[in-house]
Amino acid sequence: MTNDPVARYVEAERRYFEHEGVAPAERHVSLERPRVRVRVLEVGAGDPVLLVHGGGGSAAQWAPLLARLHGRRLLAVDRPGCGLSSGFDNRGVDLRAHAIDFLSGVLDGLGIERVDIVAGSMGATWSIWLALERPDRVRSLALMGCPALIEGSGAPLPYRLLGVPVLNRVMYAMEPPSDGHGRKTFARLGHDPAGVPDELTTLQGRTEALPGYRTHWLSLTESMFPWGRTGMTLSLNELARVRQPVLLVWGERDPFGAPSAGQAAVRVMSDARLTTVAAGHLPWVDEPDRCAALVQALLEGAPDAPSPMNQPTDMPVSV
Repeated sequence: MTNDPVARYVEAERRYFEHEGVAPAERHVSLERPRVRVRVLEVGAGDPVLLVHGGGGSAAQWAPLLARLHGRRLLAVDRPGCGLSSGFDNRGVDLRAHAIDFLSGVLDGLGIERVDIVAGSMGATWSIWLALERPDRVRSLALMGCPALIEGSGAPLPYRLLGVPVLNRVMYAMEPPSDGHGRKTFARLGHDPAGVPDELTTLQGRTEALPGYRTHWLSLTESMFPWGRTGMTLSLNELARVRQPVLLVWGERDPFGAPSAGQAAVRVMSDARLTTVAAGHLPWVDEPDRCAALVQALLEGAPDAPSPMNQPTDMPVSV
């Protein structure tokens, strides 16, 4: 087997797509601001849906939803520094302006005026920022898992320690990327490693081994969790200004925030619903059919989520 990290990543991605029964087309979009080449995975036809992954992930993580959402043109992007998009150093960058520029530029490059967005973790926060700054471009938001930095949430200590320069490099060196390390990553995200496909954990390990990953990931955590200073927060006051329909799907085992943070968020938004599922930080990994049905209902404008008998019993679906 080749030792080239990009080739190894591409092979792991192919195997994960085969596992999920999906075969995305690949295209690239070149942006001026930020100056990056963006890799996009595309499936289906119809009105567009943009899928935006979290801080340490890649577009390929959306494979379970790419295989299950129907009647739409699904476009999953590798964010800068992730997957097979250009590398990116987040140090000294206004992360909010960067996020808005990036997502707007991707839409422009794809020829899309207005879009529904499915997003997770940091990608969810980026998408909320876009919806606030350029509301005409966002039709609806399906936010999968605790959005990064949302008021009432908090990253586990190991992730916050990654915001400490020098220390984060020591921590990273203590656990170098490997196929096996991907399983540890999912355990730390609140998933039962035994329930996560080998194809996905291998993909995550090889994502972390890509040439630009270390610079992107450590510079991002330094921006998100600046040690000794107040970091960024996505406040309830800001969320109250969101006017698009919002679906929050929250994993009961999400280590980045309890469902109560999601409850507080939907109370202040004008058109929002919260559903909890038995899952970790990436709920579609543990509950792909359930998550796909919820997102499909949002995209189709259905007034209610599917089948009440499938709803969790410990928390109301709507708040």
